[in-house]
Amino acid sequence: MAQTNTALKIIEGGKNSKTPNEQNPRWDEKSKEFPGSEVIEKHLRDEFEAIIQWVKGKGINPNTFRDSEQGVIPHLFHFGCLLLMLMLARREEEHSKDLPHKIKRYGKWFSRGRRYRRTILTFLGQVTYWRTYYFPEGEVEQKGEDYSGKGFHPLDHELGLSSDKFSLHIISFASRLAAMMP
Repeated sequence: MAQTNTALKIIEGGKNSKTPNEQNPRWDEKSKEFPGSEVIEKHLRDEFEAIIQWVKGKGINPNTFRDSEQGVIPHLFHFGCLLLMLMLARREEEHSKDLPHKIKRYGKWFSRGRRYRRTILTFLGQVTYWRTYYFPEGEVEQKGEDYSGKGFHPLDHELGLSSDKFSLHIISFASRLAAMMP
């Protein structure tokens, strides 16, 4: 499983870029702003072009096919993380446009808040996304990344994401692996 740091605020340049092409913008994983699916899609297209350029340049120079295969794997995992980010951004945009300002759930009223960032570990690596938060009525929405935890994220519920930091695929994989242990 590749470890990839991907988040969504684009910063021009940057020597510590984790992208295949160092001239491309990189993601700032500390961003609190939701960039929207258009920004992610543009970055995804840039990343695809960077992979093609890598194949044309460094990708054809390794000594063996094994070297080429090992060289392309991190690029593909990173690209996969970006695809998941795009899917999650589109789902949030579609899902949140119809959400009411107030909602009754569990016998209590909740007020719609802002979008909060979350990072989950997937088979492809770390994926950061944003989703709308509903906080209990009568409480003031927390500033920053620290919300009370007494509310809920409708998108997480709709997608079947658990409250821990792992995708269901990773949880399933770990469970199967644990079952094989003596």
